[in-house]
Amino acid sequence: KPLGGIIKLQRWRWEWWGCCLWDLLCNYGWQVWNEWCVMLQAAVAYYERCFDQLHCAKHPILGEAPHKPILLLALMQMVETGTLKSKQIGLTPLLQQTFEKVWYQYVCTQHKMNLAQPFYHMQYEPFWNIQRKATSNDDFYNKNKMKSLYSLQQQVDYATIDDELWACWQDKNSRENLAAFLIMRYFNKTQPQPENNAPSKGATILSIHNHMMPSIIWGHDWAEAMVA
Repeated sequence: KPLGGIIKLQRWRWEWWGCCLWDLLCNYGWQVWNEWCVMLQAAVAYYERCFDQLHCAKHPILGEAPHKPILLLALMQMVETGTLKSKQIGLTPLLQQTFEKVWYQYVCTQHKMNLAQPFYHMQYEPFWNIQRKATSNDDFYNKNKMKSLYSLQQQVDYATIDDELWACWQDKNSRENLAAFLIMRYFNKTQPQPENNAPSKGATILSIHNHMMPSIIWGHDWAEAMVA
């Protein structure tokens, strides 16, 4: 009987220590979760400010170039579908395809669709960094030579985004909030256009040429005003 009492006492002690340890882990986990949520909220607020102040070309008739917002929306869509699995962003056919799809969903102006321009010019935003190829040369610094995907692919391996922005994109609510902010800020709408209403690429280019005027009217290069 004394031995049985000792065993019960030891078991009670272990159970007590187990409960204390469990409470400690739960409280610590809850604290970590709260800190993570606060960090995400602060990060979302910061990147909303960054997205609100994107350096987009402004045209007196067409308004702000939509290329950078469209690229960001395309990337977030790729994260959502699981086709973008790291913060390294390459100039892939899938990115081009997604960019075109999102473009026709949201862009109603006669800007010329071009993925190379926002991919290149996004380097002037605080969250975007471009990793150049080892064979890259001084042509990279000439923006007039970086207007085509082929030219850019000769100079660039990939782009990366901030760790904090990637963390926001990994969280469904944060990603959706940032996407909604971009859509309302640059396109003033909540729903994309139906895909069957999207104009063909040829029709878009033809429409641009029909409305093109000499650059002397605007006082700057037309092509620069049409892209980000």
